[in-house]
Amino acid sequence: MKKLLFTSLVILAFMNASCEKSMQIVSIQHELLEFDTVTFNSVFEVTLKQDTFNQLKIEGADKIVKDITFEISNGHLTLKNNFKGNWVYPKNNKIKILLTTNGLSRINANETCNIQSINTLTGNEIGLVMTSKLNDATLKVDCNSFYYWNNFPCGGKITLSGNTNELKLWNVALMQVDAADLLCNVARIENASKGGCSINCVQKLVYSITGEGNIYAFGNPTEIVPMEITSSGQLILQ
Repeated sequence: MKKLLFTSLVILAFMNASCEKSMQIVSIQHELLEFDTVTFNSVFEVTLKQDTFNQLKIEGADKIVKDITFEISNGHLTLKNNFKGNWVYPKNNKIKILLTTNGLSRINANETCNIQSINTLTGNEIGLVMTSKLNDATLKVDCNSFYYWNNFPCGGKITLSGNTNELKLWNVALMQVDAADLLCNVARIENASKGGCSINCVQKLVYSITGEGNIYAFGNPTEIVPMEITSSGQLILQ
């Protein structure tokens, strides 16, 4: 009986040691081919960096990192976490993505993601699309055109800064957009969200409000064109 108990304890200790080792934090790095679109199909903490090369760095528990897959097809990079036991390790299942790129035209988040840029993203047109329940993004951009839209029942906050010639926002559900630090010449805003939108426009503002959230306009635009106004939200000039 004592021998059996001792054997069981040894096996248990070995299993615990193996488990702890498999959940140690590791980092792996991949050099990437050219791409201009990225889609995140799982929950990730994402950091974007503009540079002269393309690189993917994945950081997280060893056991989970091994199940992160990525693929580039026709200039489209997709990432997915295939690990099935995230619920078993709620304190250790966070995966951090550092994506270095020489130019992005579109960012898609199909699952809950926290996305931020650590420097300015540049390009002709840059788009951000969020389709999951909860997302946050903080981006600094310098481009000719920037657009953003989301799907129901998406909530969270988008914070934008930098410069763009034209800003296009289609905001629904519970999302809030703070683009007060993104200087633009032309803004086309459709706010159907309970959250507000803040923009900084100096020339032309075209807007619709079909949700409860307000549009806060900085920059004293010279031309304001109201379109569809069907809800309690208001345009508030700052």
